[in-house]
Amino acid sequence: MTKYMNFAKSCLIGITLGCIAFPTLGYSEPATCGDRAELIGTLKNRYKEFPVAMGISQKSTEAFEIYASVGGTWTVIMTTSTGLTCVMAAGHSWKDIPQVAMGPLT
Repeated sequence: MTKYMNFAKSCLIGITLGCIAFPTLGYSEPATCGDRAELIGTLKNRYKEFPVAMGISQKSTEAFEIYASVGGTWTVIMTTSTGLTCVMAAGHSWKDIPQVAMGPLT
C-alpha cells in the first residue's frame, strides 16, 4: 500500500469516526441520495469538486469518497453495495496536508 493510500485511509477513518461520534453537530438534514453519476456530475459541474480520496468500509458494504475543489469546498459521498449513493457531509476550508514520512513500507 502506498503512502498516499495510507493517508487517504486515515482521512476516511477520521471523517467516518467524526460523523459517528458527533452526529448532532451542525445542522441536521436528511442525507441527499440518488444516482451516483448525477451526484458526481453535480459535484463536478456546480462545485468544481473532484475525487481526492476513497476507501471501502470495514465490512466491504459501502464505498466512501471525498471530493474537493481548489476553492476549498468538499463533499463526502457513500455508495452502498446496492448502488445507492448519498451525500454524507459537505463543508468548506479543505486543505491538503503534506505527507509526513512514516517509515519504510512493509
